[in-house]
Amino acid sequence: VDTSMKAKKGRVRLSPNEEARLMKEETEKRRRLRLQQVREQSNLNAARIRQAVKQEKNKQLQKLASTLQNELEKEKDEKIRHLENQYENSLRSIGQGHREASEQVDVDEERYLMQQESNRRADSRYKQALEKQRREQMFQEYEQKYHIIARQTALETEKERAKNIASLPPPPKDPVLELQQPERKPVKMTDIDNFTTTHYHIKEEYAVDKAKSAEQGDARTAAEEEEIRTREMDLDKVRLHNDRLSRARVRHNNALEKELLSHDYNQILHDLSDLQRADRERRQKVVASIPKQVFEPPHRRLEDRDERQKNMEEAFEDMYMADTSMRSRCLY
Repeated sequence: VDTSMKAKKGRVRLSPNEEARLMKEETEKRRRLRLQQVREQSNLNAARIRQAVKQEKNKQLQKLASTLQNELEKEKDEKIRHLENQYENSLRSIGQGHREASEQVDVDEERYLMQQESNRRADSRYKQALEKQRREQMFQEYEQKYHIIARQTALETEKERAKNIASLPPPPKDPVLELQQPERKPVKMTDIDNFTTTHYHIKEEYAVDKAKSAEQGDARTAAEEEEIRTREMDLDKVRLHNDRLSRARVRHNNALEKELLSHDYNQILHDLSDLQRADRERRQKVVASIPKQVFEPPHRRLEDRDERQKNMEEAFEDMYMADTSMRSRCLY
């Protein structure tokens, strides 16, 4: 029965609807299979492209990293070389202020020469002023004594003329004038003993002797002596005035020298303070320009270098991950 039934079943034909349904199912199955194959193929292609992109990106990143590393190394070497040059320049500049100060011209000697020249000019001006003052004083004295000098000159001239006239022989007498001149009566001589009054009978021991007439000296000699005395007095006055001026000049020079020494001392102190302040500022600038790594111990410098390397790697990873996520978003 079972075999007969199987034979009957094998001889059963499908209806057109069943055939159409089966064909449709087969077509749909093949279509899905084809779509699956296409999708797998596209996934493979996409994976291949992503792999290629990833490799290219890694290559570019490695190239960029090597470039950045080279640039950083170059920059580091350049900075180290610059710091070494700066450090060498700083070492060479130590003591430059002292060398420049030693090479400068001796200010004290130059000031001494200037002071000597100033003193020489002051002496010259002093002599000129003194000579001018002496001439003016002599001129003023001459103007004040002009009438006296003129009178003395006239008197001397008159005395000389009178002396010359007196030394001349007397002129001969004119006989006509002698005839016209009346005869003078002789003076009657009287004797005091002949007087009867007591006034005229004073004894000789009580008689008053008349003073003898003083001899008159030579007026020319007296004038010459007076002139010599006046000239000596004038010379004494001039000498006293010159002495006073010389003492005043010595006091003035001493006071001026003390004042100049005080001024120079204050100026030197001020210049020294300025130089010290400038040198201190220069040293502070040099020390400030030296990097602090120079004064750090080696282990601290190694720690700082490792810290910088770590920060660079983290920044690079952040940049790489951000770029990767952006490219993946663009691909999908």
